[in-house]
Amino acid sequence: MTIEPGGPHPADRAGDAAEDDHEPLVYELDEWNEEDRAKLSLLLTTEGIVHQWDGDELLVAEADEARVDDLLDQVEFPDALDPVDDDGEDDEERYETMADLFVAVDRLANANPVQVELAAEVISAAQAVLALPQPFGIDDATWDQVRRRSAAVAQALQEETDDNVVVGDAAVLRDLLRTLV
Repeated sequence: MTIEPGGPHPADRAGDAAEDDHEPLVYELDEWNEEDRAKLSLLLTTEGIVHQWDGDELLVAEADEARVDDLLDQVEFPDALDPVDDDGEDDEERYETMADLFVAVDRLANANPVQVELAAEVISAAQAVLALPQPFGIDDATWDQVRRRSAAVAQALQEETDDNVVVGDAAVLRDLLRTLV
């Protein structure tokens, strides 16, 4: 909520800092235009961050610093890309996991019905790919198709579907993966 002039001021709570951790924090935004300040005020209000403008200075509680910094970036850099949600697994590892699935389904797609004992390798590789977040450079539709086809091949192998059907499904998945690895 925005604090109106004459209302409580974030700096007025400095005496409560020990118990509330609400030290006043001042952002000097004299280079910002009125429109950007209005956008920021709206975002702050929407997020429920108590704030007050003192001329070109924005006053907020120190406890809200990280959230305010994010909102400042949203206003100042509206065309910035969203940060990548990286769970520690780099693109090289994701590529290798998909390549492993490609090799496994390629062997299965070229197998004759007697060689379908490759099932465990394909199921393991498919499960590894299904656990991956969407790799960089692969669009949503393609990634969805890779995931659906991987799951279908793994399920067909687990259910001991007709060997010729499994080999055909593996060939379709292999051809899709060929464009990606």
